[in-house]
This record gives sequence, structure tokens and C-alpha cells, in this order.
Amino acid sequence: MKPRISIFSLIDIALTCYMAYLILSLWLYPQASDVELIYNLAALMAFEFIMVHSGVFMSFLGRSWKAWLCAIIFYGLFALVFNAFVTDNRIIFLYAGVVLNRVLAGIMTRDETERAKRAGFSALYAIIYFFLLFFVAIYSFIIPKFGLTSDFLKSSGYHDTVINGGLFTDTPHTAMCFGVLYYASLSLVALFAIFYRPKEKTTVETPLDDEEKPFFHPKMAIGFGIASILLSWFIIVGVILGIVGAVSGFLTIKQYREMPDEYTRKSYVIAQIGKICSIIGVIFGVVCTLVIMSGVLETL
Repeated sequence: MKPRISIFSLIDIALTCYMAYLILSLWLYPQASDVELIYNLAALMAFEFIMVHSGVFMSFLGRSWKAWLCAIIFYGLFALVFNAFVTDNRIIFLYAGVVLNRVLAGIMTRDETERAKRAGFSALYAIIYFFLLFFVAIYSFIIPKFGLTSDFLKSSGYHDTVINGGLFTDTPHTAMCFGVLYYASLSLVALFAIFYRPKEKTTVETPLDDEEKPFFHPKMAIGFGIASILLSWFIIVGVILGIVGAVSGFLTIKQYREMPDEYTRKSYVIAQIGKICSIIGVIFGVVCTLVIMSGVLETL
């Protein structure tokens, strides 16, 4: 099996490995001068919730300049919001390299099969993110602090640096653990993607476009799936969008399996990704809704 190595894959592996190394070094051997960097990285782990979906977006934007303009505006606004939560711009430039590499990879990838594969691995990134997020949230009490002890945080004035509270910023060792596991996992997935080759399947093209066929709406599935994740912070909204996307994905996949020669493989992959994103959106929407409702009940 001959690996297909691209410059974007190598940059992706290099940047994610460096991010994992940087976070691990701050977790094990923090210095008083690293306090702002530790806080910025902790905040970044929370904001990665938005950016983890960028790979899926970039893989399906195609060559439409309007779509790319909307994406640039969206991520530009995100950068402005993130900048308001950090104390300096050192980590922004490093992270911008990670996101820029995702954008350029999406623009330069012309092969449809390669686009579908890239979107699939991007969806896997999102699954890894949410799995690790729930893992560190549930088992935060057993995560070792290493150098980020209470005495170090107090003596270094870390809590005076914190702008916005939360699990990651209030307990930076939790954020460091998440960051090491997350970026190390991304590095392994990116390495695996170089050697991974999906089995090619001969399909019969039909005059009728996939999107025009009854109950076959892969783009609807992925659209509602991504929207459900992005809007899961709002009560019920993410759950409703996720259910619609999941139903659309399941119907699309069911129809493809019944008549595989009638549709393209790309549409099937898009439907699978949409189904996964929708399920993630439903789960995260339910969790966020329960958290918000419990907070409201406590105030009554």
C-alpha cells in the first residue's frame, strides 16, 4: 500500500504534535512566566468546540467564492471573540497555523474521493473531541496536577489572570490533560489518514441527481448535523436540529443500501458524516439543556 503524502498532512502532524508537546511541558514543568500561556491554552481547549468542525466545512465548500467568503467571515468573528478571552496573541498565531492548514487543504483538494475522506476524518476529530471532553469532565478528580498544583497557581498569580471561569480555566491541569490527549489523538489520526485507502466501489451514474431522488438528502443530513452541534448551547434547538439531521441521514443510508448502484459513493459518505454529526448534536444538546435547566431550577 503506497501512502499518499501531502504537504498539508505533514504540516498537520507537525503542528498537532508540537501542540501536544507544548501543553505536556506546561503541565509537567510550569514556570511562573508561563501563567498567561497556560490560561490561553486552557481557554483554547474550550473554544476548539467551534473550530473542530472546520475540516468538515472546508471539505465541502467546493470552489464557490461566496461559500468561502461566508466561512472567512464566520471564523474571523470567532477569532475576535476568542481574542477577548485571552491575554496575549502568542497562542493565537500558533493555532491560526492549524486552522489555516485546514483551510488550505480544503481549497487545494480537488479529488472528490479525497474530499470525502478528509471530511470523514474531520468528523472523527469531532467525535474524539466530545469523547475526551466528557471523559475529563467526569473523571477530573483523578487527573494528576503534576506541576499545576494549588500552591503553584496561588504563588504565580494564575487566578488573577483568569478572565472567564469554567472547568478548563479554573482547573488548568484538566485542560492540559485534555489538550495532550486531544492533539496526540489528532496526530495519530492524521498519520493513519496518510496510509488509509477506502475500498473503491464501482457505481452506475444515473441522469437524475442524487439530491433530486425521494428521501435521499445527504447534504440535508450534514447541514442539520453541523447546525445542531453549533447551536447545541441553546435549549432544545440543537436537539431538534440533530433529530432532523439524524432521521434524514438514516433514511438516506437505508435507501443507498437498498439500491447502491443508483447513487454515488460520495453521497453515502456525506450522509454517514451527517448522521454522526447529528447524533453528536443531539447528545450535546440534551446535556446542555439539562445543565441549563438545572441551573434555572437552582435559582428558583
